[in-house]
Amino acid sequence: MQDRQRVGLAGVLHVRRRHQPARSRRHAGVARHRLPQRRAPARVRLPRADRRGRHASPGHAELRRQHAFLAAFGADLAAAPASLPDERPDGVEDGATLRWAVRGPFLFLAWHQPHVPLAPYRGARFAVDGALLPSRPVDIPPGTLAAWPVGLDVHGVRLDWATASALTVLPGPGGPTLVLCAEEGVPVEVAAGERSSPPSRGGPRCGCSTGSTCWC
Repeated sequence: MQDRQRVGLAGVLHVRRRHQPARSRRHAGVARHRLPQRRAPARVRLPRADRRGRHASPGHAELRRQHAFLAAFGADLAAAPASLPDERPDGVEDGATLRWAVRGPFLFLAWHQPHVPLAPYRGARFAVDGALLPSRPVDIPPGTLAAWPVGLDVHGVRLDWATASALTVLPGPGGPTLVLCAEEGVPVEVAAGERSSPPSRGGPRCGCSTGSTCWC
């Protein structure tokens, strides 16, 4: 009987040895704790068109626009004080009061609320440092985010105001060029030397190109 038990036990041990990894066969019959193997981190593979930048999201262009503005004017804005109007929104859910403020030589305008549909804001006009802009009240479409220059000095040339957002200042052989971007649905006016007029295409100081982009 003891011989049979030994044979049976040897058979069990032999079976266990055969199913264990090679490095632990010398310790047959001893319980070993095996740590879970680490898996390589999952990699997200974008479609080839996305990785090449052929299908950039609409927010990518807005982000580049913001970076260009901050690169050109951010240093001066950082130290400039901000002025708020007397009439301000009652809260986040206020969909009737226009959001705007003045900081440095810019009028920042916002008529946009995420996930909240807004109607066009009718008859907007602003008084900033003695300037009244635009020359006549305009309607502000929903989704408008603007930075209009007011009293902006560009290398010795003063721009009284404009109803188009400043983008950047480009160097050139004839002097720097201020680039403005028009807001959709808002007429563009540029005032310099107490004169107000829309930018003329092909003019010597101001011009417009496709995509509602104007400069002066």
